[in-house]
Amino acid sequence: SFYKYLSNKAKLIPENPMQDLDSPRLKKTLPRYLDLEGSVALLQAVDGAFRERDYCILTIFLNCGLRISELIGLNLTDVREDTLRVLGKGNKERIVHFTGKSYVMLYEYLKTRSDVNIENLVYSNYHQVPLFASKKGESVRLTKNAVEQIINKLRRPSGVTRLHCHLFRATYATNLAKKGVSIELIAKALGHANLNAISRYVLTGDDELELALKKAGSAA
Repeated sequence: SFYKYLSNKAKLIPENPMQDLDSPRLKKTLPRYLDLEGSVALLQAVDGAFRERDYCILTIFLNCGLRISELIGLNLTDVREDTLRVLGKGNKERIVHFTGKSYVMLYEYLKTRSDVNIENLVYSNYHQVPLFASKKGESVRLTKNAVEQIINKLRRPSGVTRLHCHLFRATYATNLAKKGVSIELIAKALGHANLNAISRYVLTGDDELELALKKAGSAA
């Protein structure tokens, strides 16, 4: 890369002396994701004054595979029964379906909001009202740093030390793959147009076969 820069960009040498050499093959690491025990441990570790909100955030992360920017950008008007209208990268909208547990936890969280009439809830009446509000006020949107702090505080009580928000996205995608969902549909669920990007999240092809063989061990 350095010699390519010197020859092509900076024009400091007439040609690249390394151009006929093969680049070293980088070690390919397996995608990291949470197993069922880790996910349960995280949910059990949620506590504090905003337990319902934080628990709801975790369940939506795990069951919807949202980016952190997508999660904090949600408004109450983006909720439609069992779906969320998500604004992803490049201002591309997509519809995300969430499970029954996520719906229940969302309902439990909204019951704690004094600005929401849970008995006569019409989401269309709440324009630009953030779904996940800050402790500073229910009209104040939760920030990226605040969500990261919520997740980081769960490391010690849950025992899950390698923890970050993108790990939930990988967990969601990997669980879909284990259930037989095609890579094309997983890419659509994650809001990816490029299928190659999915390799960062799930085991595919030979990688998955190799892992299965190692797990099975020798037949002799």
